[in-house]
Amino acid sequence: MIEFKKETIKSKILNPKKKFEEEIQTIERRIDPLTNGVCRLNVERATRPHQTEKVDLKELIEKSKKNCPFCPKNIERMTARFPPEVVKEGRLKLNEFVLFPNLYSFGKYHAIGVLTSKHYLELKDFKRKMWENCFSTVIKFFKLIRKKDKKTSYPLVNFNYLPPAGASILHPHVQILLTKKSTPYLRKLIKNGSIYYKKFKRNYWKDLVKTEKKIKERYIGKTSSIEWVASFAPTLNHEILGITKKSCFTKLNEKERKDLSDGLVRVLKAYYKMGIRAVNFTIYSAPIGSDVKFFSAFLRIASRSSGSFWTSDRAFMEEMHNEYVLVSLPEKTASFVKKFFE
Repeated sequence: MIEFKKETIKSKILNPKKKFEEEIQTIERRIDPLTNGVCRLNVERATRPHQTEKVDLKELIEKSKKNCPFCPKNIERMTARFPPEVVKEGRLKLNEFVLFPNLYSFGKYHAIGVLTSKHYLELKDFKRKMWENCFSTVIKFFKLIRKKDKKTSYPLVNFNYLPPAGASILHPHVQILLTKKSTPYLRKLIKNGSIYYKKFKRNYWKDLVKTEKKIKERYIGKTSSIEWVASFAPTLNHEILGITKKSCFTKLNEKERKDLSDGLVRVLKAYYKMGIRAVNFTIYSAPIGSDVKFFSAFLRIASRSSGSFWTSDRAFMEEMHNEYVLVSLPEKTASFVKKFFE
């Protein structure tokens, strides 16, 4: 029932790099089977020049470590605490993992989770236990908030790693939100997943795994209960999905959280070998506590360009949720620019 639609486009140029010999470049235009999102692929673009300066990463790590609010010497005095009526202890902790409110939030329940005491990790150095600690504590947080505020519904687990992925702080951390309304992209996933189920009486994500296993082009493997596939029509480079058997992230048991963590660590190691340094991921979930047949909670991870280390203004909300977090008020912009029209 799943159709992988693509169109091949040929572009003819006289290439100056090859003494203006004729060259044919192949572009693929692909359409996502569920969302109808469109991407264009041309592997030649990976070799195009970038007029940016590379940063000395070692120097950046050492400089940023001095006043990092997430490092052990600073975390207690430089990070916020939840009010006691929200989280009695002020922060939630499990081994090295520490969860606390975001000082610069864009949601009523927006938390930061510090993964490790280490200020910087290469992607190959993330450990399964870090993610297990993270997922267990985050689920505890979601359930705690849900008990106090029944209007909250959608659990969002997100990761920006390094400035090209939108991280303003190098120290490995996740961003956690529990929201009343779904994000635009999640809304589309849930809606289209429901339509697919009503039409075929089957779960789209289960069909996707079954189809990809048969085709053997994008299926990667599984970590026990979690299936891993590369996206057919990605919106970011090296996009991979880790698909669970539950509709809601908060219903993952200890074994399933371990399986998800195991697969995630494997993907990060593979990315490192590919020369990737910066990544985003998001876990998409049905409403908290729900158990619906038409949706499967899944992790979506992708690479971001590491050519320059400026902090991108497009992070997980923009790239993974199609919702835009901004810092400039349109009214202030209009007021300032208006002076140049007088």
